[in-house]
Amino acid sequence: MNVISEKLTNDILPIIVIYKLSIRDSLAWQSLNTDYSYFSSVLIYDNSPVSQPIPDTRFKVYYLHDHHNSGVSKAYNEGLKMADSLGKKWLLLLDQDTQLPNDIIASYAQSIYQYPEENFFAPILNDKIGIVSPFSYSYGITHRLNAVKKGVLSLSKYRAVNSCSLIRTQAMKLAGGFDERLPLDHSDIYFQEKLALNRSSFVVVNACIKHRFSGTEVSNKNDTLIRFEIFCKSCITMSMLTQFESNFRKVSLKRALNLSLRFFTIRFIVLHLQLWNKR
Repeated sequence: MNVISEKLTNDILPIIVIYKLSIRDSLAWQSLNTDYSYFSSVLIYDNSPVSQPIPDTRFKVYYLHDHHNSGVSKAYNEGLKMADSLGKKWLLLLDQDTQLPNDIIASYAQSIYQYPEENFFAPILNDKIGIVSPFSYSYGITHRLNAVKKGVLSLSKYRAVNSCSLIRTQAMKLAGGFDERLPLDHSDIYFQEKLALNRSSFVVVNACIKHRFSGTEVSNKNDTLIRFEIFCKSCITMSMLTQFESNFRKVSLKRALNLSLRFFTIRFIVLHLQLWNKR
């Protein structure tokens, strides 16, 4: 690791959001503990019903347990408070099942050196279908990209998912952090909406990471219904925050139709109609 990368690790607070998973079994934890044990501190935000012990490691671990499962927005805001109190310049957002390549910090460091005025850096994330992040975004509608160029992209046309994004602490404070009315879905889109008010661009770093995207992962019907309810409610919240009600209603209905076909049931469509009618 070069001097620039080593200095950057001292300025970063990684935050891993855990849910119903042992810390030891988290790919993000394993990555940090194996390849990046020179981090001075890491925050574990555990949304699981029951708290768990912290595994032995070389770095300082801050552990916050939230049995209410408040979601990632609450977790990231707590991470911001922690980073600010520790004097960290950057916050690295990590899903529990994100496996970091061993050269990712060097990629961030190179991009920061090349674009020192930027506040938000994100790698390319791939799921089993293709590129999941960055993605195009316009008036509530998202589309996958077939190819992504490294370098600066406009937040007026593109967004990135939360996982593996590196955000300057001061920029996150200036944007007011994440909106906790969006505990999971669309939290990244709306946060970047606020981030763009101060700087309307972000950087795609030279790194590709495998990502498990909930929209393409098949689960059992009952779990998927619970997950869809969260998604549908976030669409309703976004319709109020952005004034794009018709578009977010279409996004919710499209997800309901796809899931109804996948599981051969109309329960997703019924749930969509119930939630939108009582909003």
